[in-house]
Amino acid sequence: MMQVIIPIVLITIIISSQTSYVHTFNTYITTYTNCVNKRPIHSSIHSSIQPSIQPSTIEDDRANHTTDHTTDHTTDHTTDHTTDHTTDHTTDHTTDHTTDHTTDHTTDHTTDHTTLQSDILYTSQLLSYKCAETNLLASLSTINPPPLLPLNVRGQLERNLPPQPLPQGTTLVSSFLSNLGLSYNSTPSSGLSFVRLLSSGSRYKLHGGCTSFAPPKRTLVGVVDGWDVALLRDRLDVGSRLSMLLSDEGDRAKGKKVARLLAEIDNEGTVYIRGLEVKQEMRGKGLATLITAVFCKFCNMAFGYYPKTVVINKPGICATLEKMGFEANFKKFPVYVKVDRDTGTTLMCHRNHVVDLGPQFPHAVCRAQNIELVRNHPEGGKLIHVLSSFEPPEISECDPVERRLQEADVTVFTARSVAFMATVENARDRLFANEGEEALR
Repeated sequence: MMQVIIPIVLITIIISSQTSYVHTFNTYITTYTNCVNKRPIHSSIHSSIQPSIQPSTIEDDRANHTTDHTTDHTTDHTTDHTTDHTTDHTTDHTTDHTTDHTTDHTTDHTTDHTTLQSDILYTSQLLSYKCAETNLLASLSTINPPPLLPLNVRGQLERNLPPQPLPQGTTLVSSFLSNLGLSYNSTPSSGLSFVRLLSSGSRYKLHGGCTSFAPPKRTLVGVVDGWDVALLRDRLDVGSRLSMLLSDEGDRAKGKKVARLLAEIDNEGTVYIRGLEVKQEMRGKGLATLITAVFCKFCNMAFGYYPKTVVINKPGICATLEKMGFEANFKKFPVYVKVDRDTGTTLMCHRNHVVDLGPQFPHAVCRAQNIELVRNHPEGGKLIHVLSSFEPPEISECDPVERRLQEADVTVFTARSVAFMATVENARDRLFANEGEEALR
């Protein structure tokens, strides 16, 4: 009996175990399927861990969160964009306003400055030209109080003032304004105010006389050691070329000059000496160095620098330039020169006496310049450089130009000098270049 019961029990147990395993496996499969399909789990085994938030609620929350985030991001982006746009617009508007204001201010300042320069040039012409004397007297009659000194002296204000030295660094325009102020009320700084008084209205409210000034061809601009100093505009090139003349004081007839210096001013305002001539019977009296020093001083006052030179081939001019401190740019032709006082002939020989100067100085040139080429160094000859342009000496209180003028009695008629420079186009553009802002206020 026992033998029958035991096998039955074992079979029952095995069957029960397999059933349990199958049930458990089916339960796991069902749970996994529900999780994948996001459906509630109905098994009693997992009912205790059923989530309290339903999937639809999670999706709604995600949607709301996405909407809120998108809205916030869009709002922030729009706000930032609006702010940036407003800031950019404000910045652009401020920049444009500042630029316009600066441009207007600069334009007004430039216009005022240009008008003042025109008034200064006009006043110098009004004081200097004979054809403007009627207008000058009419303008002076309207000024109260009247000037202390007579101004109808044809631009020679300095004749009514005590002699004054020409200090280093004095500009032509500032000297003119200072002397005009001294003539008006003994105050140098009042010259600019007097320019405004004299030029206001008189340019268009003329009391007879000429309505425009026809400048003379030659203008007396000073006196040096009893010699008249005049500036002459070139007949063919009035915009850039000019000459300085020395003549007997009071005798200004044509042909009475004793020395002449030729110059030109390029488009950038650089002055070049082109030539120099001294009357034959007046040579050896220092007139060449005198007119060179006066012209250099005049250029320094007018433009703030000494002139340069073009290429010079005349040994006499080269000797004068080197004596005045000019230095040759090209030193390929060093020569010894000596002037024969009896004949006026210039003896010339290359430093290396075997070098022939014939190609550079043909017979026609030697005859025109009264040069004699010799094979040996002339006794007592001076070594110079020819066929070169020259650079001026550095400006200082003791340079050769200043030392030469310390030996001379120099008076510059500043009103006439400014009036003349106003007629030379390339000079007029540079006349106010060295005037500080404070000097023209």
